[in-house]
Amino acid sequence: MDISWVENTFNIEDAILLAAMCHQANLLFEEGEEEPILPNGFKLRYIICALAGVEDPESEVFGFIADSPDEIVMAFRGTDSFKDNESDQDLYQVTYPFARNAGKTHRGFTCIYQSTRDKLIRELNKLSIRKRLLITGYSLGAALSVLAALDIAVNTEFRNPIVYTYGSPRTGDPNFAYRFNQTVKNSIRIFNVHDVIPTLPAQAYPPPFTEEGLYYQHVQKDYPLSFQLNSIARNHFISCYFRNLSIKNPDYTRKLCANNPGFCPDTEVCVPFEGICSENNSILTWKECIMHCDKEPKLTGRIVLPEDSQYNVARQEFNTFFNRFPLVIVFAQETQDVVNAVRWARFWDVPIRMRSGRHSYEGLSVVDAGIVIDVSEMKRVEVDRKHGTATVQTGLRDFELYEILGSYGLVVPAGLCPTTGIAGFTQGGGQSSLSRPLGLAIDNLLEVEMVDANGNVLYANANQHDDLFWALRGGGGGNFGICTSFRFRTYQIDTVAYARLNWDLRDLKPVLRVWQEYTVSGADERLTPLLTIASGQLSFLLMQGVFLGSAKELRRLLQPLLQAGSPQEITIEEIPWLEAVSLIAATQPTSPEPFKSVGPFVDRLLPDEAIDIIQCFINNPPTSSVSVFFHGLGGAVAKVPNHATAYFYRNALSNMSFFATWSTPEGAALGIRWVEDFRQAMLPFTRGVYINTPDLAIKNWPEAYYGSNFKRLTQVKAKYDPKNVFTYPQSIPPAH
Repeated sequence: MDISWVENTFNIEDAILLAAMCHQANLLFEEGEEEPILPNGFKLRYIICALAGVEDPESEVFGFIADSPDEIVMAFRGTDSFKDNESDQDLYQVTYPFARNAGKTHRGFTCIYQSTRDKLIRELNKLSIRKRLLITGYSLGAALSVLAALDIAVNTEFRNPIVYTYGSPRTGDPNFAYRFNQTVKNSIRIFNVHDVIPTLPAQAYPPPFTEEGLYYQHVQKDYPLSFQLNSIARNHFISCYFRNLSIKNPDYTRKLCANNPGFCPDTEVCVPFEGICSENNSILTWKECIMHCDKEPKLTGRIVLPEDSQYNVARQEFNTFFNRFPLVIVFAQETQDVVNAVRWARFWDVPIRMRSGRHSYEGLSVVDAGIVIDVSEMKRVEVDRKHGTATVQTGLRDFELYEILGSYGLVVPAGLCPTTGIAGFTQGGGQSSLSRPLGLAIDNLLEVEMVDANGNVLYANANQHDDLFWALRGGGGGNFGICTSFRFRTYQIDTVAYARLNWDLRDLKPVLRVWQEYTVSGADERLTPLLTIASGQLSFLLMQGVFLGSAKELRRLLQPLLQAGSPQEITIEEIPWLEAVSLIAATQPTSPEPFKSVGPFVDRLLPDEAIDIIQCFINNPPTSSVSVFFHGLGGAVAKVPNHATAYFYRNALSNMSFFATWSTPEGAALGIRWVEDFRQAMLPFTRGVYINTPDLAIKNWPEAYYGSNFKRLTQVKAKYDPKNVFTYPQSIPPAH
C-alpha cells in the first residue's frame, strides 16, 4: 500500500514529538539506558547500532525504531563521542550507494549509515507499511536520517517517509539534494539560524582542496527558528530546539510531557549564557548586546536580526537558488556604520560578507551564521562640474546612477542590468554599453573610499595607496575591504543612436559570424554591440547597441548585419541616452530567480566549429529558459595594458555568458549541468572568465579570473588584509 501526504507540510505536533524522540535517542548513548522512554502507545522494536570513527571504527548505539498502532518512528541521535567527531570531520565524498544517479554524500556520515543499513532495513520491513513512517534525527543523526530516508523511499515499500531533522549538517552534493527532494516529498529541515552546525560542511571546497572540489547542499524544506543563547552548544542542543518548538503549541507539549514522565527533555539550560556581554551585572538580550554594550563595539545603522519580520526579505539574494541565514544584517547608512560593523565582527570573530546589489552569481554576498554588511542604502551623489567628476556612494544600482547623473546631463559607464550594485560591478571591471568608446568603469575610476579589515577608512587613488587602487580595479568585490564611495570621471552625453535588430533563431550562424566583426581591432569604436541568443519559453536572436554618432551613420555601419539572415525587426534611431539605457535594461533579468551563469572571454573570431557548438546547446534547452549573451569589448578597453589594472583580459573581443534558469526545483541540476557542459565545450575557443561571473566549479580559478595578475593581487592582500578577514570561496588569499 502506498500512503501519500501533501508535500513538505509542517506539523508542529510531529515536530515537538520527534524532537523528544531525538532526545531519547541521545540518552540511550549518553546514559547507557537499555531502552528509551517512549510516549504511551509506542513500543520499542529495535536499537540501532553502527560503526563510528575513521581508522578504528567502534560500535555505538545511534538510535532506535519504535511503533504505535498508527506510526513508526526511526530516531537517530547527535554527535556524542570522539569517534563521532572523527566521522563528522571525514567530509570527503563518496557516491551514494543505495540509489542510482543520486550524487555524492559525506563519507563519514555514509560509512556510519552503511554499517547498520542492512539490519535497519531488515527490521523496518518487519513492520506494517500501512503505518506512517516518521524518520527523525538531530545533528549527526539528522544526516543519517536523510541518508536513510532516500534509501528507504527507493528500496522498500515505505515509499513516502516523513522526515524531520534538527540542526542538520549538509549531507551531500547538489545532485544528491536534487534526487532526495524529488523522491522524499515530505521533509522538514528545522534549524536555528544561530546554530553553527547547519553551516557545515561549507557549501564549497573548491580545487585544489580536491582535484574536482567538494560541493554541499542542504535538502528541502527549510523551517528556521531563531533563538540566541550566546553559546555554540546551547544554540545547538536538541533540548533547546524542543523548547522553542513547544512555545508554538504549549497545550500539546504540556499534555505530552505530563502523560509521559521522563520523555521530554529538561530545558532549564535553554537560557542565554551569562558569561557574555553583561552590563552592571544584568544580562542583556542578544539584540541589546548587539547594539548597546559599552565595552564592545556596537552595531549601528539599520539592524535586521532573524527574529525581525523583514529578515527573510533582507537575506534574499538575486539568485534564489541560494538560501542562506546570516546572524545579523547591517544596512549601513553612512561609512561609520560600516566601520562599526567590521570592528564588531572582528571582536566577536563572526564571518563577514559585504553586499551592494545582491547580484553575486554564486550567492557569495550572504553567509550562514555571519554578518552581512549591506551598503545598498548609501546612495549619496556629489557632482563636481568644474572637474568633471562625480563622487557616489556604493549603494547605488546601475540604473539609479544613470538616472541621477542623467539629470545633470552626465554619464558614467555603469552596467546593463538595472539592479546590479555599482560596488561589485565596478570592482570586477565594469563592462557597459559604452565600453568600446569609453573603456570599463574602472578606467574612469579616480578614487575609492574603503573600510579595511581593521575598521579603518582608507582612500586609494593614483597617488595614495596606489597598490590597493590597482587591485580594486578588477580584483573583484569583497577581497580587500568594503568600498563605501567611488569618484568617477564623467562624460556629457544627451542623445545617442540606438539599434535593435531581431531575427529568428534559424539565423544564428550568419548573424553571429557578422556580429563578431564589430568587435575586432579597427572596427568603429563608437559602437558597443550586444547580442542575446535565447531559447526555451521565449526564443529570440537580438542585437542591441549604443552608438556615439548619428542614426544615419549607424545604419550605414550596420549594413553587413542587416543583410545577415532575415531581420524581423529593425529599429535604428536617435533617442535620449536614458531611453537607450532603459531599452537595454528591459532585456536583462530584473526579478530574483534561480539561475546558473558564467562568462568566459572570447579573444579571437569564433570559427564555424564554435558556432556549431553554440547552436547545438541553444537548440537543446534542458530548462524553461537558457541563453548566451555576447558583450562586445575591444576599443578603449584594449588600449589599457593587461597589467595596468587587475582586470587582465584586455585584449578580449567579447565576453560571452552562458545562462540557465528554471521554474521547477528539478530543473536546478539540469540547468547547472547545461552551463558547465557548455563552458567546457567552448574552452578551446575562449580564455579566462570575467570575475563578475564567478563559478565555483572552475578548478584553476586564479588564472581564469586574474591571469598573471594573481600573484600581485595576493601581495596586495597580504598588505591590507594579512589575516584574511575578508574570505569566501575563491577569494584572493594573502601571499605567504
